[in-house]
Amino acid sequence: DDRDPSIVYFSSAPGLNDWSAIGTAGEFMNSTSYSAAVGSGVNVTFFGSLITVFGTVSATSAGVADPVTQYILDSDAPVNYHAQPTNDTQYNVQFYQSSPLNSSSHTLQI
Repeated sequence: DDRDPSIVYFSSAPGLNDWSAIGTAGEFMNSTSYSAAVGSGVNVTFFGSLITVFGTVSATSAGVADPVTQYILDSDAPVNYHAQPTNDTQYNVQFYQSSPLNSSSHTLQI
């Protein structure tokens, strides 16, 4: 859930708000957050043994760039995701999934 209080959004530069919140009925709890600014991101701290990130890929006709994201779990090497163009908006697309983890506290930076 992009509205979960454990998610900390940060912007590309101090004082900026690079993030927008929108949503449609196809998205979890009718909400999604996005930023087109290079350098903005999200930190998620969680206790668990697996994390999965889902997102929305807009139809190419919507004129929105395909999502390009990078995931850094704890101090692991970055994992990149670049959505493929689609004719129809795709909801609940898996962007990232960790491998099994020790059941402990972890931080995912997106």
